[in-house]
Amino acid sequence: MVAGAVTTGIIDGVIEAIWESNPDKWTNKFPFVKTVDPLPPADDWIVLAIPLLTYGIGKWRKSETAKDFGLGGLLYAGPMFIHHIIVRAARMAKKP
Repeated sequence: MVAGAVTTGIIDGVIEAIWESNPDKWTNKFPFVKTVDPLPPADDWIVLAIPLLTYGIGKWRKSETAKDFGLGGLLYAGPMFIHHIIVRAARMAKKP
């Protein structure tokens, strides 16, 4: 599980580093396209989808290793995703 969480964190970090390297260049370009407020942009959906798919494939193929890896990734990505929704909703609530 730890390997899945660390790998998912690294994937998220790399994607965020790409964005931070040049936000003007990446605005509204895949995977940094907006979704419906307060939901996060597509890059965060991708970070959530990778471990979810890994877990699902592991369950389907009856692979404990893949299931554990996917579950570890979900333990990172799930709270990260919820955090982004809460922060976006709070910012929306403060706007006049």
